[in-house]
Formats: sequence, structure tokens, C-alpha cells
Amino acid sequence: MQRLGVRPCGWTLSGGGFDHGAGHGLSGRPVEGGLRALANIPWVLQPAANPTRAVLEAAFHEAGLPMPRNQVESVSVFAILHLLQSSEAVALLPLSVVADHLKGGLLTKLDVEGLPAVPGFGILTRRGETLGPRAEHFLALLRRRNAERS
Repeated sequence: MQRLGVRPCGWTLSGGGFDHGAGHGLSGRPVEGGLRALANIPWVLQPAANPTRAVLEAAFHEAGLPMPRNQVESVSVFAILHLLQSSEAVALLPLSVVADHLKGGLLTKLDVEGLPAVPGFGILTRRGETLGPRAEHFLALLRRRNAERS
């Protein structure tokens, strides 16, 4: 397996549902109390098999906290983004997924200390098998893109 590196995740908060436009009472400064401050607010979570969800569960466990009870689970990133924009919920999503929403003021990044990075992704191929030209081309594109980001 060839590792493609680690990408940091960012906390995103809904900008909707507040009197002062895009933003959240916890945004703009480090969250005092870390995850403890987020344990009792609504969450939108990805399925349990998702690496981001595993990181979040591990972070709550390491902090000695149960997972938040007030949660909605969705496999759709589009549904998650909509829920974040139309409620006071929070979610853990990669910055690359929410970058345009952050720039447009639709979501706000929340600064939470102590959250580990999502493990890197890799390329798996069958041992001893030759890939076709399209698969080789795709892998070359992935490797080049990863090198550009490093």
C-alpha cells in the first residue's frame, strides 16, 4: 500500500439559526473545554464505518466523554451540509469539503483543541497483478496530486 498522507479536518458549524448572521457563539476563538463544551449540542455524523467518525469517537473516548446523544446520521455530504446550514448542529468534516461554504459565510470553522488528524488514505492493489492502462493513469494522477499538496 502506498500512503497518500494525512489531511487535517476542520470543525464546521452552522451559520443559520442565529440572530447575527453567519457564525456561532463558539466560533472565532478556541473553544473552552474542548469536546466537553460540544457534548450536549446537536451533531450531524457520518456513518460509523467512516474514518472521520472513528476519529471523532476516539476523541470523545479519550476525553472520557460519551458520544453526544443529540445526533443525526447521514451518508450524504450534501445532506450534512444542508443540515448544518439550516440548524445549530455541528459536524466534523474535511476542510476540503467545506472550503467554499466557509468562504461564502454559510458555515463557520470551530477551533477545538485535542482532535487528532484523520489517518491517511492509501492506494491498495492486488499483489502480483498488473493494472490496466486506465488504472495506471489514474494512480499516476493521484500520486502527482498528492505530491503537489505535500
